[in-house]
Amino acid sequence: MGAGSHGGGAKTGCGGDAQDKSAEEFQAGSLGRIGRLERDDTRPASGGSGPCVPEYRIYAICKILAEGGPSPANYARIPYRMPSRRYRPACWQVVNIEGTGLKEMLTPFPPPYVALLLALLLPAQAFADEGDPINLLGSARLQHDSNLFRLPGDADSQRLLGKPDKSDQILITSLGVQLDKPYGLQRFELDANLTNYRYRNFRHLDSTARNYTAAWQLQLTPQLHGRLSGSRTDTLNTFADVSGYDKRNLRTEERRRFDGSYDVSGSVRLLAGVGRYSKKSNQTSSVEDDYRVNSREGGVRYESPSGASVSLVTKRSDGTYLNRPQLNPATMLDSSFDERSNEVRLRLPAGGSAAFDARLARIERKHAHFSERDFSGTVGNLSLNWNITGKTQLAASVMRELSSAQSNTASYVESTRFLLAPYWQITEKAGMRLRYVHEVRDYLGQLSNAMPLDQSDTLDTAMIEFEWRPLRSLLMSTSLQTDLRSSNLPRRDYRSQSTSISAQYTF
Repeated sequence: MGAGSHGGGAKTGCGGDAQDKSAEEFQAGSLGRIGRLERDDTRPASGGSGPCVPEYRIYAICKILAEGGPSPANYARIPYRMPSRRYRPACWQVVNIEGTGLKEMLTPFPPPYVALLLALLLPAQAFADEGDPINLLGSARLQHDSNLFRLPGDADSQRLLGKPDKSDQILITSLGVQLDKPYGLQRFELDANLTNYRYRNFRHLDSTARNYTAAWQLQLTPQLHGRLSGSRTDTLNTFADVSGYDKRNLRTEERRRFDGSYDVSGSVRLLAGVGRYSKKSNQTSSVEDDYRVNSREGGVRYESPSGASVSLVTKRSDGTYLNRPQLNPATMLDSSFDERSNEVRLRLPAGGSAAFDARLARIERKHAHFSERDFSGTVGNLSLNWNITGKTQLAASVMRELSSAQSNTASYVESTRFLLAPYWQITEKAGMRLRYVHEVRDYLGQLSNAMPLDQSDTLDTAMIEFEWRPLRSLLMSTSLQTDLRSSNLPRRDYRSQSTSISAQYTF
């Protein structure tokens, strides 16, 4: 049976008046046509008379799992209910949202996202089995941001944005697949999703992100292990350091990496790795332009029977800045750089319920043409993961990092960051999560031909989130988050508050 095959044309109902039936099919990346949202105004509210009750019928291409196990090509468009128990369809049902308040809330958004949100918020027949090598995921998140562009409190929104309101409501929907499949001594992993962002007020920011993380864990011999991995992430950049409010600010990060290890003895292991990382953005920020880095590293790790370990690693990276065809002595924006680091990594279990992880490194970056951009220093971090009881956990960390800042007034940023993140499992199905981050950023390495600024920013983020799992495959959550920035430079302070409600269903 075809999904949404109800017949075409006008239909008589509601006292004999002809009513129109409208439908819209929608796409989802490489999945092609995955569903149909249909509104039918021909069904009376009760009996054969009375006003029409609009009914939204939602269909999807479904994965059929037969008794003999899943088939790679076993996909079909079928209605919500199946006559045979041999099949377990991952389909969405016919629902009536009139009078629930959902229709008014979702009206500004396109039908595909209405369909997905309703599918997540209403009961479904499909569920994911534990141990399934492959699972499909659908999620929807409705978020309100009080200061989307991170403007100062006294900013003129009408002049800067063309609208009196600097807030926005964002609908974020995602369709994804997860795979975790062992095959002999190998293991294949995939986590991919297609995520769509729809803004209610600033629609020029609408975008679709294609994200994935894939890995092949291989074991060539009992002593020789490896991991080949790759990832892509599309992210809507924060506007904290970008002033082009009329343009979409999308960043794409891609990683390719191979890590290998060889067990010399029961406690000593040799380490090696190579990788490539690239970052590209739609807009130039005051932090750093687009670039690509090739890296290689090697080291040795000692592991004790108690689970403690210490590693010594040396790393070298060669970076190239993209879209810089010519050197400019005035801005001293270089075309390439070389970075070296030597570090010590430590893992120390503290009893059976806690563990400390530490890293201490010395890094040095040199540029090919303009030495004023060079920087070096000591960086590191210390983190704690502690299962206090069976229902409470605590994560805490402190970090110091150096990162490039290719602006006219600074060459690098020294960041000191503190994080505290407790979690409380209130009941078997409900939990509460808190998160607080305090960070200080000092912009250093000022150019000799620039006016001294000595910029320093302080950022604070506080978040509380409640989550509820009414079904094994359904996770719902709501959160409240506040972001603050204070700076010694004028018009860089801002305050933003965001609230959200979300749901994720695993098929």
